[in-house]
Amino acid sequence: MEARLITRLKEGDKRAFDTVYAMYADKIFRFCLHHLNSIQDAEEVVQDVFVALWKSRESIRATDSLSPLLYTSARFKILNKYRARIDNELLEDYRLSIENPSAENDNFGIEYREFEQNVMNAIAQLSGSQRRIIIMSRFRNMSNVEIAQELNLSIQTVRNTLSIGLKNLRDKLSGHIYYMLPLFSCYIIST
Repeated sequence: MEARLITRLKEGDKRAFDTVYAMYADKIFRFCLHHLNSIQDAEEVVQDVFVALWKSRESIRATDSLSPLLYTSARFKILNKYRARIDNELLEDYRLSIENPSAENDNFGIEYREFEQNVMNAIAQLSGSQRRIIIMSRFRNMSNVEIAQELNLSIQTVRNTLSIGLKNLRDKLSGHIYYMLPLFSCYIIST
């Protein structure tokens, strides 16, 4: 039955999409809620997962079940939420340090600027494809699927290049691993 739904979905059948949504939305929501502990964030991820499914429906390769595709998409979008939380916390710390200057905050600002320069220098030393994919993934918050579509690459190529590039960055910035958390957060959920 689901194989037929997938075929109809790929052809742009909105009723097939509604059926798929009815089959999976609650399950994906519970999965997201478990990881995010926020109803609003979980609802946003579910919406994003199904919008992405509709937009990429013609390129769906699944033939028997959409479950792996939907859960993988949800997992990446959960990671983006984690990254946004971490980035927002760092941004808030930075904003507070500007509004309430102190010797401790001045040191943090100097250290952060030095680290930021080290990260940018390390990224500049990567190969062109690694640099491009890391920037798209970690700085523009694009999913692997979005990157693959924009660069006309397979998702596996994007994953492999991202993994190798992050390893190279980790090696170059091994003395600054605390600040690398936003870049390497993909390993928190995937393991």
